[in-house]
Amino acid sequence: MTISMMIGGSSDLPEGYLNSLPEHDANFATRILETLGFNNFDNRKPVKLIPDVQGTILGAYEKVFVLCDERVRKCFWQPHDDLLQKALSIFPGGTLFVIASKDSSNTFRYRFFENGTLIRDHGGNMDEGVTVDFGPPLPEEEPAFRNSRVIDGERIFFEARVGGSREIEEYTIDAYGETLGLKITQRFIGKRDPRHLSVVPASLNAEMFF
Repeated sequence: MTISMMIGGSSDLPEGYLNSLPEHDANFATRILETLGFNNFDNRKPVKLIPDVQGTILGAYEKVFVLCDERVRKCFWQPHDDLLQKALSIFPGGTLFVIASKDSSNTFRYRFFENGTLIRDHGGNMDEGVTVDFGPPLPEEEPAFRNSRVIDGERIFFEARVGGSREIEEYTIDAYGETLGLKITQRFIGKRDPRHLSVVPASLNAEMFF
């Protein structure tokens, strides 16, 4: 997939909150866009929350927001971009997860903030392998690291094929990084296989802005 997404949660967020299918709040969505400085929209329409579509999709719920927008990707490579600081202000004292990936180059990068502090930053690509590795793996990442091995100087991840097969596949970090990052969404969404197209509950209502 190609993903450019951020998920922010309140400090009292129950694990797997989005699996309860909370109601989308259009007024809260408007306030979020204003906070982020996204003021270039004339229209909006109801949609389902699908992270890998192009355009701007926002799901705004009582304790979580999920934003899919290409501008999220830029905050990783533009050091003076203030989008992250604006996003952190939406749920002060809460959590913020940001991820961007691109299939064509197996590029991935993700960050996780807790109470305004960056505690995890991990990224890489096909040509260079791991380029950023800040902070210890989060609890959602730990099983994958425990099941991995370093072979000839390169970490290899092992995981069963999609669909319940017992056959084990091997992945280098550039091929596995997006999946590894999306495992962190379990604290917002609950346990799901991040290799499937839909990494959020398919029934979640949201809005597209254009």
